[in-house]
This record gives sequence, C-alpha cells and structure tokens, in this order.
Amino acid sequence: MENSYKGQGGRNGNGVPAYRENKQLIDPQGYRASARLAEAVNVAIALGQPLLLTGEPGTGKTALAESIAWELDLGKVLKFHVKSTSEAQDLLYTHDALGYFQKVQVLKARGEATEVNINDYITYQALGIAIRDTKGNNPKRRVVLIDEIDKAPRDLPNDLLLELDRMAFKVKETDDEFEANPEYRPIVIITSNTEKNLPSAFLRRCVYFHIDFPGKETLVDIVTSRLFRDGNATADEKPVLDADTEKKVNDAVDLFLKVRSKEVDLRKKPATAELINWLRVVLDRFPNGSDHTQYSTEEAHFIKSSFAVLVKQNSDSIKLLQHFGWND
Repeated sequence: MENSYKGQGGRNGNGVPAYRENKQLIDPQGYRASARLAEAVNVAIALGQPLLLTGEPGTGKTALAESIAWELDLGKVLKFHVKSTSEAQDLLYTHDALGYFQKVQVLKARGEATEVNINDYITYQALGIAIRDTKGNNPKRRVVLIDEIDKAPRDLPNDLLLELDRMAFKVKETDDEFEANPEYRPIVIITSNTEKNLPSAFLRRCVYFHIDFPGKETLVDIVTSRLFRDGNATADEKPVLDADTEKKVNDAVDLFLKVRSKEVDLRKKPATAELINWLRVVLDRFPNGSDHTQYSTEEAHFIKSSFAVLVKQNSDSIKLLQHFGWND
C-alpha cells in the first residue's frame, strides 16, 4: 500500500495519506433503536422521569441521546460526563471561587472599588442550562445526557433526587432560584456501565432499560446504515447493497460474532462501535467467504493485524489467534 508506514528503516517521501472522516459514524440519522427501546424513551418522556440505560460499552447508550434530540428537533444535546470527583452541583453550575477572590484582591491592590459581579464567575452546566432554557422569550425543551453515572461518588445520585424531581435548583452564591416550566421539562438520559450499584431511592425515580447486545440482523442493519447510507438520504431510506458488498458485510459480521462467542471466550468482548471501526479497515479487503481456511497468506495476515481493533488485552489476542490457528 502506497503512502503507508512500513517500519523497515527506509523513508517514504510521499507523506501520510489524508484522513477521511466518515461523518456517518456519528450521524444520529444512522442510529437504530429497537421497538422496546423506543417505547422506553416515550414512557420516560411521558412520565417526565430520567431514562436510565445500562448495557455493554459501545451498544449505543450515549448515542441514543443524540438520536432523540435530532429526531424530535430539540437542538444540541447538553452533556455531562461524570467523573470520580463529580458532585451533584457540578451538573447544575460551577463557581470559580478562586478567580473571584483573585479579582477582588487585584482591585484592592490597585485601590479600586472591590465590587465584582459574582455572576461573571458562575458557569451553568448541562442540567442547569436545560432548566433555565425552559423559560424566557424563547423557551426550549432540551435533552440532557448524564454519562456514566456509576463513576460518581455514591452520594451524587441521592444528592440529585430533588433537582431531578422538581427540575429546580438554587445558586447558593447568589440566592438565585431556577425552576423549569413544566411544559418544557428537560428530557434526561442517564447511562451506566453497572460498575457499581446505584441507590434504590435514585432507581425508583428512573425509567430503566437494558440495551442487549444486538443479533446478526440488527448488526448488519447498523453497519449498513453507518457505512453505506448516502448523506443526502432520509433516516427511513435503507441503503441497498450490491450482492458482493452484501456478502462481505454478512461474512464480516459472522466473523465478528464468532470472535464474541463463548467458543472463543474472550475476557473483554468487542462492542458494536469496535465492529464498525474494524469494518472500516477491512471491508474493502475482506475475502469472499467467512471460512478462515479460504484466506490467502496475505489475507490471513491482514485479518490477524486487524484484530487489534477488536481485542484490547494481550491474553485475548493470543486466545483469538489460537482459536483461528493463526498464532504462528
């Protein structure tokens, strides 16, 4: 392959090939929700409760929020990525106390008036923005994503109970209070990788849905939508593949499912997002037929190398190559 890294000590003066971004991979039009998941979304919206999603990483939990916002024309998703140090207030607003204090000290040193507008040092965050946007001259209903809440300290979910129930909060530094207009109540999507249990009081206030790993038919539909849909096509227009491409996609998905199978027994199974990235790499060169005994030496070497996209542990890599007899 021209313009590629060979690692043989020579120099390739042709430069690196241009990166071609595939925007279809993140386009919400390409998202495919099951009928049960769509119903769970509608139930959560009707009840005004957060939708709590669990499932393997890469099964579309985070992307669901983008799909809802796009399909219902609710603007940009307001996202909060939870960290181990996050507090409930961080989802509503943050106060730059240090910056405020430093400004006051600078003004004092200059002998100037020390009245500083504290609002200049308050930044509203995802849930706080969504609540504030429900009122005013142009009220909006927003989608809020609280991503990976199980990473948070145990107190955070309980500390959010009142805010999630009332969709209201107070800025303690200014005594300003905000409460959502009920007609524009934010739609809250919360994801969890179930790394730890969430408090019962928090769970009672959520609509819950577990996204199962999709079967072959759904995977083929996802891959087709993500990799082959025309950018000008509508969400309902399903791409039509020629016979050769359709066979390659089906064979690649078969191989992917075999990689995930109990027969191979990987410790960390690849997810849907990894399947799509893997197919971006191999689809044009995937051989006819899913039986690895049909691969030429060059094809087998390429497939072995491409498994680096699917497996992320050395023990799994060794196990996978042994399974296919490619560990030489």
